[in-house]
Parts: sequence; C-alpha cells; structure tokens
Amino acid sequence: MTDATPEMLSAEECAALDAVGAAGGTWSERLRTLEPVLADALPQRAVDSAALYFTRQTRHLTVDQSQLSAFPKISARIRMLILTWLGSIRDDEVTAHAAFATIVRDPVVPPRVIWQTADRIWSLALPGSPDHGFPFYSKRTILSGVLGSALLYQFSGRTPEEVARFVDRRLANVALIGRLRRMGRSR
Repeated sequence: MTDATPEMLSAEECAALDAVGAAGGTWSERLRTLEPVLADALPQRAVDSAALYFTRQTRHLTVDQSQLSAFPKISARIRMLILTWLGSIRDDEVTAHAAFATIVRDPVVPPRVIWQTADRIWSLALPGSPDHGFPFYSKRTILSGVLGSALLYQFSGRTPEEVARFVDRRLANVALIGRLRRMGRSR
C-alpha cells in the first residue's frame, strides 16, 4: 500500500476518488473507468483507493468541543466518536462494504486503516494527550480491536441500535480489563 493521504492528491484525483465511491459494483469495477486519473497517485489502484476511502472517512470525523464537553467521562466520548464514525460509514454502506472487501485482500491495510481511525478518535476524545509511550499505543491497540469488530458487526446487517449495544458491550469488556488490572495492583 502506498502512504498516500487525501491531502497528497490533486483536486482531479480527489474528484476521481469521489466518483469511484459513487459508482456501482465492486470496488475494482468502480475503479476501471478512472484508472488513468489515479494511476500515478495510487500504484496499487484498488487497494490504495479503497484504503484512501476509509482514511477520508476518518479525517471527516470531526466534533465540536462543546459536544465533547457534554461527556465528562472519556469512555462516553470514545463511544460517541465510535458511533459517529460508524454512522458515517452506514450512510454510505454500499461503498464502504465494497472498499472493505477490497482492502481485506492485503494483510497490512485493514489494521493500518483501523489504527488511523483509533488514533483519530483518541486525538479527538482527549486533545493534547501524549503521543508516545505505552499508554499511547495500548489505548489505540485496544480501541482498534473494538473498531474492527464493530465495523464487521455493522457490515453483518445490524441496525444502528444493535451496533450501539455491541459497542457498549465491547467498551464494557475493555473497562473490565482496567478494573482487573487495578485489582491486581492492590494485592
């Protein structure tokens, strides 16, 4: 996979990527008509463009700080951001499903895409937090597991309410890990 980001694409390439998302069929079928435009920017056209689709979804994940301040607990902020991200994918689920079906063929791309999303969510939920060290990586790794499983659960045709309950159960599992760890320290 190339390390191309949406910012590195020209306006024409961004428009082509948008058109890929709007077309019908598999991701590869969508991409065939636009190969000349995206050929130089995305060497592995299908995988790279599908990964960029998810990168753009993640970059568009924004939240007003006043919305976040309504959630004093970080876990509630994380939940809100996860459900917002999943909602944006649900709004364009046919395209997201086609893109995901393409990126799963490359063993490196899905974890990278999910990691970028986890990083973005933590950055929004806790602005100004350190960007290094064990807590930085462990929080994003754990959240990546929640995001990946929630995305697959959503793709299995679940309602938004079912997905929200699923996310709640995964976050409860994560909180249990923290409680068990604290109990171990007190002994």
